Amino acid sequence: MNTPRLALTITAIAFCSAPLGGCITVFPKSPQASLYRFEPDPAPKPAPTLPASFTTVALGEETFRSEEAGDRLAIIEGGRLAYVADARWAAPAEILFVDAVVETFDAQAGATRLVRRGGLAASPYLLGLQVDRFEAVRPAADDSPPTVVVRFRALLIRSKDRVLVGERTFESSTPAKANRLSAIVPAYDAALSTTLETLTAWVDDEVAGQQQAGGY
Repeated sequence: MNTPRLALTITAIAFCSAPLGGCITVFPKSPQASLYRFEPDPAPKPAPTLPASFTTVALGEETFRSEEAGDRLAIIEGGRLAYVADARWAAPAEILFVDAVVETFDAQAGATRLVRRGGLAASPYLLGLQVDRFEAVRPAADDSPPTVVVRFRALLIRSKDRVLVGERTFESSTPAKANRLSAIVPAYDAALSTTLETLTAWVDDEVAGQQQAGGY
């Protein structure tokens, strides 16, 4: 599958710990004003073969924990929230997450197709997503590489009667290979890819089960 693309612009190399506002340098060797981007595998891949028929699922309401929804890179150190000073995602994390979800569905050859809200009014199902963790975590403010954690709850709802037909929490954690931003960014990619691949397979299975049961 194509790797979801996220990007991080680094313009400074200090952590600001919330709520105290004090900063400490943590990546002294990181280049300033560098753009980090997740790219798909450079090897060419054939386009997925679409099934003869498929079911559309409309992307419903998405919620993102407010501390991590913006364009700042969140890191939890010793249970405290911190941000990389002047480091920004290329767009708010909430938007990048949704883009990655749509791209992952597009890259699969499954029985469901995801459309954005308002894209297709007649979609028989709605998919709601509630993201409560999208962060790098380490036990203390030291030199150990952090672990990226992505966790969200998915709700699959039948449009015609608003019945909840499926619910599941998806979580993945990926340790960064080193304590530097160029290693942390790929860890985000890996954790996100794992959860989204599982999400697409789950939605396919839930919709297929509903159709077999005559639910829609």
